[in-house]
Amino acid sequence: MSKYRPEGQKEIAIELPQGAKMISILDYFGIPPEEPILIVKNGRTATTEDALSEGDLIIVLPLLEGG
Repeated sequence: MSKYRPEGQKEIAIELPQGAKMISILDYFGIPPEEPILIVKNGRTATTEDALSEGDLIIVLPLLEGG
């Protein structure tokens, strides 16, 4: 996911409008909807339609393939 975040930053704080959903974060960083990812919100798996609240900790991880 490093190709979507500002260079050299691992943690980023952003402000979104009240009532924003998880998809807003993907849009903010230009992550395409078809990108295979796992979204974690406050330690639990989330979907793009989950609502965001102030102070949420969001982690976006790439899904790995292999064998």
